[in-house]
Amino acid sequence: MFVHSVYFWLKKDLEASQREDLRTALKALKSIESLQSIWVGDPAASERPVVDSSYDIGLVTIFENAAGHAAYQSHAAHQAFLEKYNACWDKAAVYDFAADD
Repeated sequence: MFVHSVYFWLKKDLEASQREDLRTALKALKSIESLQSIWVGDPAASERPVVDSSYDIGLVTIFENAAGHAAYQSHAAHQAFLEKYNACWDKAAVYDFAADD
């Protein structure tokens, strides 16, 4: 299994409607065939000092393997998402890992 996680620090001047459009667009990526599961959410309320909750929106996606992830990255819907929305964030951090069975 291939896990792809992205954390977005949004531009401070984004309007609420722009933030909601971004969230909707992230959720719409579930139409990409190689994507097995997708979650979009806000930082959880956690007071533990090791938790970085400074981001605005988190995305976690699951693929069968690295090839599925590669297909997602090059898919027209993902590319269109990046082109339309990449101006909405100041920073995005990506963490990928191969999960043990």
